[in-house]
Amino acid sequence: MHPFENLPASRYHTPDHAVVIDLPGHALTCVRSFNIQAFMQGGPFESRRLQRGDKLLLGTSNIHKLHELSHSISLNALFNCITTKSLGLSSPDETGTTYFDNAAIKALDAAAKSGLPCLGDDRGIAIDAYKGQPGIDTIEWLRDPKIGFAKVEQLKRNHRSLRATSVCAMALAWPDGVVAGVEIHTRGRLIWPPRGTNGFGFDTCFKRDGERQTYGEMSTLQKGMRGEIGDAIRYVTNHLADATGVQSRLGLPRQMELKLEQS
Repeated sequence: MHPFENLPASRYHTPDHAVVIDLPGHALTCVRSFNIQAFMQGGPFESRRLQRGDKLLLGTSNIHKLHELSHSISLNALFNCITTKSLGLSSPDETGTTYFDNAAIKALDAAAKSGLPCLGDDRGIAIDAYKGQPGIDTIEWLRDPKIGFAKVEQLKRNHRSLRATSVCAMALAWPDGVVAGVEIHTRGRLIWPPRGTNGFGFDTCFKRDGERQTYGEMSTLQKGMRGEIGDAIRYVTNHLADATGVQSRLGLPRQMELKLEQS
């Protein structure tokens, strides 16, 4: 089975068709966008585009995610980023059935409460040998990290496949409920024993195809440039922000854009 077949549908939006592309140095990356085409066509969505210097709420209370987002060159070069914690906002329950669902839930909730556009995210890892688990339930495997990591060790010990897909979904929501975004699925393999001390979750165990380092061995800046979180931020910002020179400033490969438009 192709690693990107049978992606679940979002309960919030019918996704634009999934596109499988090759980014420079990265083999087989799946990009699935939600409502992006509507924004690209303009019309009533044109006024929704973010402008340089706009306030952008980061819809997460996870300290590790905030650390990564706060180090994003893409976000900090363009927007005045503030956090839900600084506004005293609570986090909603993540009841979605897909990564994008959960990203949208967080973004829509915080945007409605704050009156500001909000960027929400959801991440996880799907392990081939466990039939795609833990997926959107990755956090459940990590409530006791020893248990979650023991599952990886067990695969290594039993000489099972260590192939896996790491996923990042980004949703940008406005206070009145308009939302758009993307899911990026990247292929790689699990590494045991873990390598590196940076990041969180399974970062020290996941090595993306085409990379020599695990995410845990990369600096936060390197992960933002070479991991799917950075890809997702650049993709969303490139399409939904209307700032001068966004594409060149954010470093989104032109060949990625062409392949997406022509597919």
